[in-house]
Amino acid sequence: MRGNSFVAVLAAALLCAGGLAVRLRLGSEFTNLAGDGKQYVHLAESLLEHGRYAYAPPPAPLTSARLPGYPLFLAAIGRLAKPFDTARTVLWTVRVQALLDVLTALFALLVAGELGLRAPRWLALLLCLASPLLAVCVTYILTETLAILLTTATVWLLLRAGRTGGVMEMGLAGALLGLGLLVRADTVTLVPCLLVPMLLGRARLRSVLFAAAVAWLVFSPWPIRNAVQFGALTPWGAQWVNRQGEPLPTGTQEWLRTWVADPFPIVSIAWGMAYGRWVSLSDVPAYAYDSPEERRRVDRIMNDYNRSRTITPAIDQALRELATERCTRRPLDCWVRLPWQRAKRLWLDPPPEWEIPVESPTFGLPQGRAAWIPLHHHTLVLATAGFLLLLFLSRGRAFAVLVATAALVRTVAVVYLVPGGTLRYLIELYPLLLVLVAVALISPAELIWRRLSAV
Repeated sequence: MRGNSFVAVLAAALLCAGGLAVRLRLGSEFTNLAGDGKQYVHLAESLLEHGRYAYAPPPAPLTSARLPGYPLFLAAIGRLAKPFDTARTVLWTVRVQALLDVLTALFALLVAGELGLRAPRWLALLLCLASPLLAVCVTYILTETLAILLTTATVWLLLRAGRTGGVMEMGLAGALLGLGLLVRADTVTLVPCLLVPMLLGRARLRSVLFAAAVAWLVFSPWPIRNAVQFGALTPWGAQWVNRQGEPLPTGTQEWLRTWVADPFPIVSIAWGMAYGRWVSLSDVPAYAYDSPEERRRVDRIMNDYNRSRTITPAIDQALRELATERCTRRPLDCWVRLPWQRAKRLWLDPPPEWEIPVESPTFGLPQGRAAWIPLHHHTLVLATAGFLLLLFLSRGRAFAVLVATAALVRTVAVVYLVPGGTLRYLIELYPLLLVLVAVALISPAELIWRRLSAV
């Protein structure tokens, strides 16, 4: 027995070492301090150098536009360099994120181990370590890798709590959920998952309430700080910010939600207006108008914006009025057809190259991105098969319901709140999908073998 355990540990260590080496190599060839990443770094530097949550030294104002979890993570890494050095912090952040991503793969192994099956554990570990999408996230100074780890670990603890009825596991799950809420606002879509260990497991209602209380305890300093400092809770940060990290009015987003299904207009229009760039009238397609009069109104609004390159209160109000009128004329489009189209793109399209560009001669990127499309589609098909299979297994049913709950709540939130959302908004669920893929690929053979052995 000890010999088998040693071999298992050795195999896991070798696989993890290989996965870590791949990520470190990719990070040595490519890192991306994207627009959001620059803001996170400025916040981390301000925390370290001045002890204040702001984008610049005094007298720059304090901010609540960005959640504090990731800047605090960067600040912890930045302590290695005194005084703060951006290049060194970025380098070490990629290295630490590579380790976190390998840890995520180990948590995926633990998740698969809660399903009452032996073989899918190792395949889940291997699939996570081999995932190009998870590896690429490591190279970005963004919240994804940290959020993925917290989500996967939370799910494992919920599954364990459902199996054992342990209060401690529920409390730890609540703590990780609270940390996740400090990193990404969309982690709130995991809150309904706290009920799954009670509904399909041995957890009690008091354990669920305890987990929710711990999550709030971890998260609450942030909204309380905002209430004291700014007179408003603003728990999720700003919905939309400019290049400097300052909150922007959201009339543009409301208007885009009345006609956008394809993410591309977000690049030319939303990003252009957020960054104060010129927006070409030709970027607004014909299906964004219902009449020549509406087109003239949009042209006037965009011309007004292009003159100042600023979303003034008048421009914001004009776009809000357009959005309201369009939803009144086309309620089915706004509430059914467009969300459905956005949901299909959200799940079926891999991340577009303009959103997550990556270059690596060693791994043949960006040329090799063409293979991501069939790979992603195969992942979805196999994950669906794994989900259906687990519904018929008593130990696996809770995981299937948990993933379905998280996916459904997140999808509804994204398609109704985000015009043109991409797979990046689902990335925290990706290791869980890979666990389902492992179940689909190998568990039928294990189940057949068990039945034959029992004869």
